[in-house]
Amino acid sequence: MHLDLVAGVFLRAQASVVIPAYIDAVNDVGMSAGIWDAGTAVAVRELLVDALVLEGALGLRPFDGPVELSVAYFMLWQQGQTPTMLGLGDRTLSMTIYAVHPEIGLRVPLGSWLVFRLSLGWVHRVAVDARIGARNDEGDDGEAARMAGEEVLRGWLDGNAMGPTLGASLGLHFE
Repeated sequence: MHLDLVAGVFLRAQASVVIPAYIDAVNDVGMSAGIWDAGTAVAVRELLVDALVLEGALGLRPFDGPVELSVAYFMLWQQGQTPTMLGLGDRTLSMTIYAVHPEIGLRVPLGSWLVFRLSLGWVHRVAVDARIGARNDEGDDGEAARMAGEEVLRGWLDGNAMGPTLGASLGLHFE
């Protein structure tokens, strides 16, 4: 949802789900560019497929033109199985990544009701929360392994939960 205020200032709110095709494309680029290996690609897929993304932005369209400049507060939330890289079996994972997301966009009207938007940005992690579920029969060794897994995951996310974004959207325009 995009709401124009005054003098080119706008608010935008978005909700989306990360689809497997998007993660596969990101992993293809990451591996072919030598940024990460196949093990990292598996972890990225396990952590991000079906994650919920919420975003609220404040922006400006200079001179009431097609270019948009915005900064958003970004939150990615995922709940599912722990990644296999941690070796903790079938435990549940609850993960939240908080980030800022500056972006430049190009908003192109396609007739009087349809709008196409192309954007390029950067998501930069501000904070990470990752919790691995305990088992009912977990002893001291299991609790230590779970806590160590949480620390490994938080450290990995602290170093990797940021990067470029590319967006394309199609929407309806109402006045």
